[in-house]
Amino acid sequence: MQNQKSGKRRIPSDSWSIVEKVLRRYPEQKREYENMREQILEATPYCDGQPRGNYPANRPESTAIKLQSPRMQRLEREITAVERAYGMLREEQKKVIRIRYWSYPWRNVPYLEMREVAYSERQMHRIVFRVVDSIARDLGEII
Repeated sequence: MQNQKSGKRRIPSDSWSIVEKVLRRYPEQKREYENMREQILEATPYCDGQPRGNYPANRPESTAIKLQSPRMQRLEREITAVERAYGMLREEQKKVIRIRYWSYPWRNVPYLEMREVAYSERQMHRIVFRVVDSIARDLGEII
């Protein structure tokens, strides 16, 4: 959907809030994903030669199934989307995202409180919009 006067795309508010939650949770989810992945890959399954129902008997199958669980797939998709959008930014722009979303994970830091960056409020809003738009497109929140 486009605004008729400015020609600027609009992101629906529910999609915006979902993407902001994904952004805010990124550091925590990245740690969780890496820990889960390490545990799955390093775990040695108990095997006494007896069948265990529908569970795969060999380790590669078991590992592949655990790595492809819905939770792991969602975490990987969200982490990849955030890293792709964050990677497109210059270092000073990355600082805006770090301060706004990751310095206080329970709230967004208002633009006017960001004294450490050399951007105006409007420029910071554009940077955040670009990142949110990119993540929303990667996650399928907007087309």
